[in-house]
Order: sequence, then structure tokens, then C-alpha cells
Amino acid sequence: MVTFDRQATRDRLAGLDPARLVAFAASCVQRRESAVDTLARHGRAEDQAVFQAALAETWAAALSGAPSEGDQLDGFAELNAEEEPSGALAFTADAIQALWYALKFRATGDREWVFHCASRCYDSAGFADVVSGGGFGFGAAEVRLQLEDLSELETSRLGPELIARLVARSSRESERIRPHVTESGSG
Repeated sequence: MVTFDRQATRDRLAGLDPARLVAFAASCVQRRESAVDTLARHGRAEDQAVFQAALAETWAAALSGAPSEGDQLDGFAELNAEEEPSGALAFTADAIQALWYALKFRATGDREWVFHCASRCYDSAGFADVVSGGGFGFGAAEVRLQLEDLSELETSRLGPELIARLVARSSRESERIRPHVTESGSG
């Protein structure tokens, strides 16, 4: 069984240039993206649109190098709540927090934010295993996909083709986990 090795992840992230770190963070967030659908069902379609735009901007920044102010999500209740939400909103909060970490990396260049993004996404996938009753291997899949992302980012030319592969792979996992992290699946 593959497990999330926090120190090994930090070490591999240390070897990536900023553009590849942005792509890695965006890929992690993309796998949590389906959880944000819950916002629209809570009357927050505008917040969902802000999230989607910030994620798309982050993917684009992997190729353009454009910095971020890092504050697109600062007004989200999930970032300012004193208590962790429960049910489907917990997964929504994980996705928002992970994207916020990616934006903070783009704003500051501190690669520790990318590690926090990866860690939050792994923890969220593991929690999805718990609430789904197990058997789906979401945590193991997150580790495997992060390792695949890192391998590709370490060895492949960073360009539109690589970004398209990362988006497609991460989107497939987001769809696979969707029924377990939205209100119809997790309560």
C-alpha cells in the first residue's frame, strides 16, 4: 500500500521550479474540485464561480508565470470559520483551503504553501474513504496521483500537452469521488 510520505513530498517539491509547483498544486486542487458543487446548493453560486475562475487562473499561471495577489478567496467563510464544517461542506472547505494555499504560493513564492495544499488534499481524500465506508481507495489514489504528477513534472517538458494530461487525470479522479463528497453522497 502506498502511503503519504510528508518528508519525501517536501523533498520532491524542493526540486521543482515555481511553474511546476503551480501545476502540481493546481492538479491537487482539481481532484477536490467536485466538492465545490455544494456551494451552489447553498445559495453561493458566485463563490463557486470565483473558485472555478481562480483554479482556471492557477492552471494558466503554470504556463504564464503570472503571479497572484493571493486574496481571491479571502472572503470565503470556510477560511474564516472558527469551527470546521461537517458533511459535504467539510469537503468543500478542504477544496477551498487547498486552492487558497496554491494562491498563497503564487503570491509569495514560499513552496511550503504547495506542501500544505498537497497535504490538505491527501487528508481530504482519506476522510472521503472514511465517510464512504471504505473500499474506494481515495487516499491511496491521491498519493498515487500526486506521485504520478511529480514524476511527470520532474521529467516532462512543461507545456500545454502536459497541463492537459494533468487536468484530464485529476478531473477523472474528481468525478470518481464526486458522489462521496457532495450532499447527495455524504449528507
